[in-house]
Amino acid sequence: AGNTVLELLLADGFENPFTGSPSAPVNGAADSPGEIGYIPVTEGDWNVGYVVTGFGAEALVATLSNLGSPEEAKVIANCYILRQGAEDGYDSWVGYPLEIDAHPYYHIWLPRSLVDPYTGLDQLPVSRTAASRGEIGYVAIVKDDLAIGYVITGYGNDSVICALSSFGYSREEALLASECRRIQRSVEEYAIANDGLFPGMAACRPGAAYETIRMNEWNVGYRIKCSVRGTEFLEIATSPEEARVRLNCLLLKQALEESAAQNEGVYPENVDKDRLPGGSVVDLLPRAHLLENPYTGTLESPVNHSAGRPGEIGYAAIPEYHSHCPWCGGYIPPGYVITGFLRGNRQIVVTNLKIGAIDAIVMSHCRTVQLAVEEFAARNNGVYPSDVDSDGTPFGETVTDLLPDGCLLPNPVTWCATEPISGHAAIEGEIGYVPYVQNGINRGYEITGIGTEAGTTIMAIVRELPGLGTR
Repeated sequence: AGNTVLELLLADGFENPFTGSPSAPVNGAADSPGEIGYIPVTEGDWNVGYVVTGFGAEALVATLSNLGSPEEAKVIANCYILRQGAEDGYDSWVGYPLEIDAHPYYHIWLPRSLVDPYTGLDQLPVSRTAASRGEIGYVAIVKDDLAIGYVITGYGNDSVICALSSFGYSREEALLASECRRIQRSVEEYAIANDGLFPGMAACRPGAAYETIRMNEWNVGYRIKCSVRGTEFLEIATSPEEARVRLNCLLLKQALEESAAQNEGVYPENVDKDRLPGGSVVDLLPRAHLLENPYTGTLESPVNHSAGRPGEIGYAAIPEYHSHCPWCGGYIPPGYVITGFLRGNRQIVVTNLKIGAIDAIVMSHCRTVQLAVEEFAARNNGVYPSDVDSDGTPFGETVTDLLPDGCLLPNPVTWCATEPISGHAAIEGEIGYVPYVQNGINRGYEITGIGTEAGTTIMAIVRELPGLGTR
């Protein structure tokens, strides 16, 4: 607001008790009777603290500071370094950086490394409120699929000593906002492990409240509210679009299970074409309706590949997979993966397999690549491609051209559109394609996908050479 510290003091100012005359504080240490001095504590480019001194008749009689130790000054400086990195990393499409410790690709490019003053070692911030000596916490506040702000916390000798926020929150508000993000993360993790449904209740500290959003008697969303002294200052809620996409995923799951129950437990290859007892899966949706895309307002059928645009619902039938090599993944029973695409490369994943969301997307992508490869062969006299990005059909179409929307699939670990590659998959989230050659002609293929454990094949789809069968 343009005020100096002196202008913010009491209107009457200070009186020197030894002389009885007005006596303004001085910059530096107090060194004469009745004088008050101010010294900033500097770390790097920031004044992170202060020492106020008071001189009595013959010596200093008072020393006040916001810091408990020199180490705490460095903790506060680390908070400011992290804030600078967060602001530099802001993107108008995705907002601020997200969970910076839970994912190797969610990274804040810091102006310089954070050194823990208590250990002398470099450290990375954690995606929660700081809770141990020297620790720096970073929490993104996410609303309507966008990281709209953040809270940074620094832990000193025995407590949180610094709380910075892009919202201008008070210390109390910043710590409570960080708690609300913790609740949000916990209920989202619950949904991943529980068929896409959010819990009915969640543990909250005073000042935070959690409630569910229900549609068709399913918990498809939530609201988390923060209030300080009776005044609400933050609400984090599932967007109406996300709630609808989640509902669509659950409606498709319900229809799939009904279809399997009428078909000796076998899930369909296609949701709209397979004519099973009782009709196709789409016929088994409520009132045989298509699903409403909340982003476009149109009715759409689920697609038989990974969802790739906002509001789209994807279905992938997962074949039985049993690895035959000791360094690959284990047994995967037949089942399905449903994906619902949100804005900002976020996806809802619903599956009947006991796997995580990233692994499920990898498996769905493998099936999506298989569809493109088979379509390539259908347009190329039964001959499979040599690679995914240059070998073309008589019409000049590559495997990439035949993927949904003619685009590479996003790697669910990096969210960069890089999949599939030509060759065996080797890193997390990667999909690889290798042709099998017989008499100089590509008559088969292998499609592999790497899961969350680097180097471990979570899925392999093989079409063996003629005469050797297909698995």
